[in-house]
Amino acid sequence: MCGISGVFFNNIKDFKKNFNLLKKINYNLNHRGPDDNGLYINKKKKIILAHNRLSILDLSKNGHQPMISSNNSKILSYNGEIYNHIEIREYLKRKNYKINWKGSSDTETLLECIDKIGINKTLNKIYGMFSFAIWDNKLNCLYLSRDRMGEKPLYYTIDDNSFFFTSEIGQLNKIFNNKFEIDENSVHSFLNYNYIPGPNSVYKKVKKIIPGSYLKISFLKNKIQKKQFFFWKINPIKQTNIISCNKKDKVYVDTFEKTINNVIKDFLISDVPLGVFLSGGLDSSLVASVANNLTTKKINTFSLGVKDNEDYNELKDSEKIANYLKSNHVSFQISEEDIINNIERVLDVYDEPFADSSQVLTYILCKKAKKFIKVALTGDGGDEMFGGYNRYIYVYYFQKILKLFNIKSLDNYFVKKIIQNTTRLLNPNFISLFLSYGNDKYKKLQNISQYSDESNLYQLFISNNNELNISNLINNNSFKINAPNYFNRNNFLPKLIYSDLKSYLPDDLLVKVDRSSMSCGIESRSPLLDLRIYNYAKSLPYHLKFRNFKGKFITRELLKRYIPENIINSKKKGFSFSVSRILKNKKFLNWANKFISPKMIIKNRYINSEFANGIIKDHLSGKKNYTNTIWAIIVLQNWLYKKNLLS
Repeated sequence: MCGISGVFFNNIKDFKKNFNLLKKINYNLNHRGPDDNGLYINKKKKIILAHNRLSILDLSKNGHQPMISSNNSKILSYNGEIYNHIEIREYLKRKNYKINWKGSSDTETLLECIDKIGINKTLNKIYGMFSFAIWDNKLNCLYLSRDRMGEKPLYYTIDDNSFFFTSEIGQLNKIFNNKFEIDENSVHSFLNYNYIPGPNSVYKKVKKIIPGSYLKISFLKNKIQKKQFFFWKINPIKQTNIISCNKKDKVYVDTFEKTINNVIKDFLISDVPLGVFLSGGLDSSLVASVANNLTTKKINTFSLGVKDNEDYNELKDSEKIANYLKSNHVSFQISEEDIINNIERVLDVYDEPFADSSQVLTYILCKKAKKFIKVALTGDGGDEMFGGYNRYIYVYYFQKILKLFNIKSLDNYFVKKIIQNTTRLLNPNFISLFLSYGNDKYKKLQNISQYSDESNLYQLFISNNNELNISNLINNNSFKINAPNYFNRNNFLPKLIYSDLKSYLPDDLLVKVDRSSMSCGIESRSPLLDLRIYNYAKSLPYHLKFRNFKGKFITRELLKRYIPENIINSKKKGFSFSVSRILKNKKFLNWANKFISPKMIIKNRYINSEFANGIIKDHLSGKKNYTNTIWAIIVLQNWLYKKNLLS
């Protein structure tokens, strides 16, 4: 796990300037790779590659990067982990490729495989999380690629006809003398979702490589030529006809068990201490259980909870699981004061405005676990793969009811009226009987009930600011959040899951995990996002995901083979903290006031300051509850303030 950066330029006169810029970028990525760093410089070819290394496999100098292939034709700067790299080496041996292996790192495996069979074939063979840059000395071109799910980040920009790339863009604007203009649409998307959907970034000139793709960059007639190729694309996970599924549940569970055992066996390969982040929920419990079963030594498990807040404290659940597994378990109990003391540092970790409040606890967990381990397995991806989100469960059962009346679309007028009237009868206390955070869920349901069509419904599902019409908060009234173009009538659920895999997963959840872990020098691994798990989940009939008005049926069934059912947590909890409580804390408000005071809000040219000041005043006085929106405003204001962009 590392940080990568580089520049490909056309004019040799730009060498010194570009070299100095790249050194600054490389320096700012040191937290991603504190163990080693390196540079590859070829003035003749006008290419510079840089690398910051977090050593996980082959800790010797043989893993140093940028790495040159055995025949000197290719140079690689790579961030990530190829879990089947030993299998790839065996494949190359069977094909009689003569390679003078220098070490045992997956970096060398990736490099030599690309050199021998090409980038496209290699990308289709490997399982892993990665972003990398590879320079081809023979073809005089640069390739940039990113893994299938988007676990590892990669950004690029063109400045004065020079092509730069980097793992993070935190200080990029400052390094380029504040040349980059803020993308107003991205800021508005952030206010709606709490993150910025790719391929856009907060800067107009900076883009994200799309997951599952690679770019080929070369110069033609002194101009940059950029071509995009997809080696893999997510397909909507469709419903399988139950009648055609003659297999018994046990057969599916057996296949799942075999698949996840093979995957986690690969994920446990490490030359440094490894552990599992154990929340006590289904996914992390399954990962910990399988990992524990595959090792002869006790596994290390880690959990974190917030004192005096049962909705956000999973320590009891995780400790039950850990005790049963007899793992080396460490529980970290933190207070509201600890959260407040870490918030500013947490927000500084992110390249762009990012307001998923679970980022705070994720960062604190990584910081505390760093004392014990360097690699952490997580349960991320289980909800998307096996139907864990409440929105999936709602839609699945609601569509089954509609099917009885031969209604195929949620756009139906009578369907909208039914949803609106049903929502009016609900209240937060009733919702809390079944779900955590009843008030938040109640607000979201109230907002969702006003949807106009299926594409708009998805936007409302994933919006984190359902407390008001977000268009009232922004200055540019012509701005409109574009709905995904893959939405059309009929069978809403597969498109809902597909949309999460395309946007919410890579641009929110995986950003949170990557930045939090890498800022602490920890490599996080997510077995449930492995291609083998995805392919299994894609072929799984919906009735094996949704049963008894719950999601993740197949996960529950497999977990029963490892842990007694009575200690498995049945109520889904989120890994976060009470933002509404923090917003009432005097110490927090004293810190936040330098961003959200009326005079500072006026300096933000991207939002309607009069409206923003009005909702902040109403919230702080207790007249209204705008918790989520105000948290997003605070994050945005803090980011702009740190970048000297409040003026």
